[in-house]
Amino acid sequence: MEGVPCSIHGIVFADDVVVLRPVEMIILRRHDGSFFYCGCASYWDPAAGGRTQMRDFARRVGDQLRQEVDYRGAFTIDGVLTADGFRPTELNPRSGAGLSTMCRVTDFPMQLVLDCLVGGVEIDWRPRALEGFLLEIFDAKRSGATGGPFSCPAPLGDYEIPGGTLTVGDSPLGVFIRAAVEHPTGSQFAPRACEIWTWADERFGLGPLTAAPQRYPAVAAER
Repeated sequence: MEGVPCSIHGIVFADDVVVLRPVEMIILRRHDGSFFYCGCASYWDPAAGGRTQMRDFARRVGDQLRQEVDYRGAFTIDGVLTADGFRPTELNPRSGAGLSTMCRVTDFPMQLVLDCLVGGVEIDWRPRALEGFLLEIFDAKRSGATGGPFSCPAPLGDYEIPGGTLTVGDSPLGVFIRAAVEHPTGSQFAPRACEIWTWADERFGLGPLTAAPQRYPAVAAER
């Protein structure tokens, strides 16, 4: 499927579902046609209708999880926003990387809320008020980064790149490269990630990576 790889988070309460904003997943393509997942970002605003469709979809899924298995807490739906709409590929009954990415812009104790829900703590949560509060924060402040493990040798340390810093460090999977840079609100982060990985490939020989075709222009998010 051609389109924008993305995910949508929901949080299931006893009587309602909090649904958050879409998050872009950075999934690039290797020269052999395989995929490389390398982060996520909340800068992107979907094309008209995409945000509404994804949020409606997540709310229905959250309601179904509660009704069928008495589920509580966060879940994430991964998929691709295509020219024909959102096409889900995976449902994860847990918190995902996109929620952590959005929460980087606030000190709101999200993990504490999720732990309380899973633990059966019953208080006046006011889910719809919480949803409005979180959407206001996550729409106003954006976050994102790209990174991944490699088996090639690369000098460890921090490197200055346009708009930010690229860090090379050790990990159980080998060398791990991560970069956080400034990026404009509204646009897809994947092309910027490609520029970062091209810079790294020229210095460390990681192999070429490309982004999916940019056929779906970003517009202002629907409220």
